[in-house]
Amino acid sequence: MNDLDINFVKRTQTIIKDYKGNLEYSLLINCMLALIILPVEVNKQKKLSFLGRDISEVKIIHSILKKDKRYIFNPTRFNRKKKVYVDASKNLLSFVIHLRNCFAHLSSAIPNNKDGEWVSVRLKDINSRNENNTELEITIGKEDLKQLAIYLSNEYIKEMEDINRSYVPK
Repeated sequence: MNDLDINFVKRTQTIIKDYKGNLEYSLLINCMLALIILPVEVNKQKKLSFLGRDISEVKIIHSILKKDKRYIFNPTRFNRKKKVYVDASKNLLSFVIHLRNCFAHLSSAIPNNKDGEWVSVRLKDINSRNENNTELEITIGKEDLKQLAIYLSNEYIKEMEDINRSYVPK
């Protein structure tokens, strides 16, 4: 199988770990978007087990939430039969999808600056289709975002390497 995705994730990890320069948080957000989009898209076909973990089982997310006493994580999904929004799973997949939405709508983000550099950002994902429900609101510091990116990339690499080892061409 083609290992382009694994190589891409490893290269992104290198950028996250080794980059020392201006606009580090901005670069980290860009890297994080890639590390969210790739597993979410692959998950549509391969059902990555690590994305099904409850967020309470993910230490870095637990640590982030513990630091932010005002966080909101209230994910919903549309139930087509009932034609209403209902509570959604609070798993890693749901969390990263809402985090992706936060990054995609940075206009509502509030950065915390120190000496001209972002040290944390208050992010918000609002579902305008569901009465402006706040799906996710959270402040994430630079180091925590780095650790979350490394966690996601390590889990992705591990699971994809396992899948690739067990792959039998037809």
